[in-house]
Amino acid sequence: MRARTIRGAWWLAVVLAFAPGLAHAQEPGYAPPSWPGPFPLGSTRPEEGGLYLASTFSFYSMSNPLKNQKVAVSGFRVFDNSLPGFTAGDFVGPGDERLNVQSLRDDMAFQPGFTFALGWKFRDGSSLELNWMYLNENKFSNGATLAPQNGAVGADLARSFLYADVYNIPLEYSGPPNKIAGASPFAAFGLWNGASVMTQSFRTRFQTYELSYKWNVIDEEYYRMKGIIGPRFAWFWDKYKWTSVNYSADGTDGGGGPDTGIYTNIVSNRMYGVHAGTQCEQYLGHGWSCIYEGQAAALMDVVKERAKFETGEKYGGYPESKYSRSEFTFVPQLQGSVGLMWFPWENVQLYGKYEGMVFFNTISAPRPVEFDYLRPRPNYESTIRWMHGWQFGAAVHF
Repeated sequence: MRARTIRGAWWLAVVLAFAPGLAHAQEPGYAPPSWPGPFPLGSTRPEEGGLYLASTFSFYSMSNPLKNQKVAVSGFRVFDNSLPGFTAGDFVGPGDERLNVQSLRDDMAFQPGFTFALGWKFRDGSSLELNWMYLNENKFSNGATLAPQNGAVGADLARSFLYADVYNIPLEYSGPPNKIAGASPFAAFGLWNGASVMTQSFRTRFQTYELSYKWNVIDEEYYRMKGIIGPRFAWFWDKYKWTSVNYSADGTDGGGGPDTGIYTNIVSNRMYGVHAGTQCEQYLGHGWSCIYEGQAAALMDVVKERAKFETGEKYGGYPESKYSRSEFTFVPQLQGSVGLMWFPWENVQLYGKYEGMVFFNTISAPRPVEFDYLRPRPNYESTIRWMHGWQFGAAVHF
């Protein structure tokens, strides 16, 4: 009898130990956070959906389309017979290269930027998200002056001059007089002939806007896969600029707007289309998940090409020579990323990922300079543009 009573007491203790947990269980669909957050975010019914925001710091490297093109050399060309020992058309100087477009390449440079996302999650687990990514302008520049390295100007000082074969220029582009000592005032005729300073720069920008509808394809306890589809806009903008500044031999004349020649070449690729893909999330435990994503896009590229010769005196009535054209191309795009996501507390996500993109058949001007003033139409080519980099950010669900 006593043994039976002891066994009954043990069973009663087991039942009482589990009874509080059964009596205080939460409603289905809600689980309290393992680490309560410092802010009252979200609701006790997360399965109902709601608004969410995300902000990301982006850090990307972009391909540079520029290729080898000689722009300027040391020396000058005489346009008359006033310089002793030379006749009209002769070149004076060693002609060694001083400026090349390819020196503006740096495929290892990274551009900082940001990404903002605004979305709404629905009761069925799907969501609609608006996303904007912007990378800050990246600028490369260099130049050459009348003072070469080690002061190697030559016995005749010819290496203190810079020359580029820009032809068919008007009289208004003659430059200051007396650039060459011992010759006639306009022996070195032209803003790109016998110049004292030449600089070049290349600026590039990138941004995207996209609207994404995401829905659950697989939704398991430790694994989730979503489908993605929606419209996308992507924009590459490139500008090459070349400036030539001229002075008289004694430095008392020149350097102003009329004595400065400017050449610019702008290529704008605005791409409109549709993107689609999948996003997968594998739960690793302790609030950590691995996320990976793959997408493809079909884009129509509206390309605007602009090239222009002008002087530094923009409003002085000096002539300009322009080229402008628009064209359309089809641009396929591939995109993929892999990263980690951490849920430090309920309704808050911290994440970091590595992402790569490639755009096929965009248009660029790898050799952007056209030396014919009357026909400033450089070669525009089909180009593959790629970019890769890191994103680190946070998302908050309300």
